[in-house]
Amino acid sequence: MTRALRYLQESFLPLFVLLIAVLALTAWLDRHADDVAKQLTVITISPSSGATGGATLGDDGLAEASNGAAVDEAPASGDLALARAREEAGDLAGARAILVAALEKGGPAPALSNELGVIELAAGRTTEAIAAFDKALASDPSYYRALFNRGLAHDRRRDTAAAEADYEAALALRPQHFESTYNLALLRLDAGEAGQAVELLRKAIELSGGEARARSWFSLGRALARAGDRNEALAAYSKAIEYQPTYLLPRVNAALLMGEAGSASSLRRAGALVDQALALQPDFAPAHFAKGVLASRAGDDAAALAAYESASRFDPRLWKARYNQGIVALRLGQTAQAQQVFARLAVDFPERPEVPFNLGRIAYRHRNLEEARGHYAKALELAKDAYPEASLNLAMVERALGQNDAALARLDGLVAADPKNAAAWLNRGLVLRRLKRDDEARQALETALRIQPGYANASYNLGKLEAGLKRHEAAAAAYRKALEADPRHVKAWVSLGIEQGALGDWDKAIVTYQKAIEVAPRSLKAHHNLALALTRRDRLQEAVEEYQKALEIDDEHPASRQNLGVLYGMLGQTQLAVRTFQEVLDLDPSLSNARYNLALQYQALGQGAEAEAELRRLLKLDPEHRKALASLVDVLVQGGRGGEALRLVKPLVDGERAHSWKVALLAYAHRKMGHQAAARAVLETALAAKPEQVDLLVALAEVAIAEGRRDEALALVEKARALKPGHEDANRVRERLMTGEGGVQ
Repeated sequence: MTRALRYLQESFLPLFVLLIAVLALTAWLDRHADDVAKQLTVITISPSSGATGGATLGDDGLAEASNGAAVDEAPASGDLALARAREEAGDLAGARAILVAALEKGGPAPALSNELGVIELAAGRTTEAIAAFDKALASDPSYYRALFNRGLAHDRRRDTAAAEADYEAALALRPQHFESTYNLALLRLDAGEAGQAVELLRKAIELSGGEARARSWFSLGRALARAGDRNEALAAYSKAIEYQPTYLLPRVNAALLMGEAGSASSLRRAGALVDQALALQPDFAPAHFAKGVLASRAGDDAAALAAYESASRFDPRLWKARYNQGIVALRLGQTAQAQQVFARLAVDFPERPEVPFNLGRIAYRHRNLEEARGHYAKALELAKDAYPEASLNLAMVERALGQNDAALARLDGLVAADPKNAAAWLNRGLVLRRLKRDDEARQALETALRIQPGYANASYNLGKLEAGLKRHEAAAAAYRKALEADPRHVKAWVSLGIEQGALGDWDKAIVTYQKAIEVAPRSLKAHHNLALALTRRDRLQEAVEEYQKALEIDDEHPASRQNLGVLYGMLGQTQLAVRTFQEVLDLDPSLSNARYNLALQYQALGQGAEAEAELRRLLKLDPEHRKALASLVDVLVQGGRGGEALRLVKPLVDGERAHSWKVALLAYAHRKMGHQAAARAVLETALAAKPEQVDLLVALAEVAIAEGRRDEALALVEKARALKPGHEDANRVRERLMTGEGGVQ
């Protein structure tokens, strides 16, 4: 590329299309690197604790229901016997009427009140059931059956504390009561107290036989699995099947537990158990659910989704199956289906905070921020604020809405409550970055990495922070650390390539982008940036091929199509370049660079009228587009319309305190017409007022070159470079002078 630069004769406007194309590509690359460096990745949280990506429920198995309501074992007579007869006949309303009438005409009758409570509970009227059991216990506080039944009613209302108290009171009166022992164990298991649940379930096994013993072994298997005793849990499930060979849930949970190992052999054995259950009962929803979990573990989300759909169809009450159906649909990018699933769950399970949480994730993904905020707030309300993932995601919504102070306050609360919440520290760093508190942002990201050293996204975002501050070495180091933790982090590969390019190591950047493509063959950014890097190394035909691959991924990607046009121009394929720029403008007529490059190609083809038309269209959109003005001067002078060229440029200088580039443009127009003296006069007058304007110094150096005054030109260029060492035109003119190419025009 240096060889091509030497053919430039004037610094203000490149005369050759090839060189302009090179410069345009270079400028775009610099801007692109800056834009990408500013993009920070916001980490939002999915239903698993502290991890990104949707996690499915059910790995610890499905639960057996609480034991049903019991009645007195004592023989019944009178109204109680009549009511029980009606119950056995399925006439709950008739049974209730008998009991209400009996209670109204008689005195305290704890057995009648208890039976009424059983009927109310069977009808789903838990408030009325509790009132009836209260009345029974008011008459007889030692009535352990009423205590148990009231505990069951509280259990169904999710009043865990009240249910536990009643079960414990029943056991104090009757220590060998199986149902109270069993149900108390389930409550302890749900509360995370697996050790206590194991002790209670072992006691329940001793107190029971037949089906009840099989259920106790099954629930013991769940408790042991929760406690981490995998082999003991599998043995308990086997015992449950031994006591009841047609019992399907133990097979399902054993399969789920086996599948946790994740190996091909464990998944195969787990699948065989699920197949056994389905052979016994093809419409058994929990078995279809387990099939979905195993498919997800095997990496086949499409099969998992189909299995969850079957489970949900066979049993709409199976919460875990319907929930996982939504999660997997979301993971597969099928957001419309996921939203439909969660919207129905919100109606059927209004008390579950996970549902609005996931609706919030979907709304956030679609950038419906206010809707997302409402869903996350609802999740927190249902969880009584004990839902850190929802709180974290709500902070991210606030950040996206520009409410950075509110987001920061929320994240501060999260890290205060849990100083080891790495995701909260990460997102806190991103909010601080948005507030331009870069040092604090770096500290927050580094804290996330101290808590979780292999946290790839924390390293990645640290790299983004450093890149935004132009600390390219530090950014590259952070990206490498992210890739050590996650070699498939395609964004880290692409960003590392950008930093290597910013450091001038284009060969390494090429290798890095190629690795990104190995990880993600359809990564648009990887193909696009690889083409940019190949162009920098003059591997133009390879760059063309990469842009073509990028356009296969997104045929409307304007940057790839525009740069492809630039490459066609550089390769001398001018007609193809024209067609490509026309395609870009068909997609977006407002792209000024594409229109400018199209005009240059018309110039190269000698089609001055077409070039002029495109330049004038561009100048209507951007009247002060420097290169377009200079190109139009070229076209007009080449067409013998020099006076018109001057009339185009002169108003930019007259009547105002003109910018230096406008004065240089006027001088350029004079030089194009051969009026070197006029050009010198314009520039010297301007320099008298602004002696340190680099653009004017370089433009005057061009005049001196045209007049054959090499020493004067070199002195002007050195002065310009002293004022601005990185000035591209000054350095280019100096190179021409030093290589002897700055002779008289």
